[in-house]
Amino acid sequence: MNFLRKFDTHNNVILYNQYTNTQNSEIILDETEDTIYNQNQTYCIIINSEDIKILSAFLKLHSITRVSGAIDITVVDKINNKLRFNVNYQLLSITTNTRYIISTFISENTSLLSLQTLYPAFNWAEREVWDMYGIFISKHPDLRRILTDYGFIGFPLRKDFPLSGFKEVQYEDAIKQVEYCNTELTQSYRLLSFMSTWS
Repeated sequence: MNFLRKFDTHNNVILYNQYTNTQNSEIILDETEDTIYNQNQTYCIIINSEDIKILSAFLKLHSITRVSGAIDITVVDKINNKLRFNVNYQLLSITTNTRYIISTFISENTSLLSLQTLYPAFNWAEREVWDMYGIFISKHPDLRRILTDYGFIGFPLRKDFPLSGFKEVQYEDAIKQVEYCNTELTQSYRLLSFMSTWS
């Protein structure tokens, strides 16, 4: 239970065998530079996606860490990697003034367990991850789109999503309402020349 003790900057790799079944799982604690107040410490913990809920519960319930707040969930889409998405959970311990970033790498078809029961503030953040990236959050009580329309096709923050989208919105004056229609990119008015004007 003492694996989250403070380390010097040279010894920042520890084994995480106490709470997982896998013997090769590692936690990397990376202490970043001090913040404005010179008291804030940030630990980045890289872990397997199956162990996120166990570690989050440990960070919340242990007397040393006492994590009480969920800040945000961020995702990085690395389209050319086998493990395409880098999901980062940001947690805060107010009593110890310490931030924990739990980072995991998952493939496109991997789902994550919901942390909404441990941290209710993750309710909307998990819905946003589903809506923007299409990462399924299993055991979430209300997993539906939050920023896009109900009939929206695709996930807009993925790198393979077209910049113009699939649908466009336009106001039809004849029927006095807004309508969705397929995106049509007309290029006929452009004169495309591949010759350099500087040569």
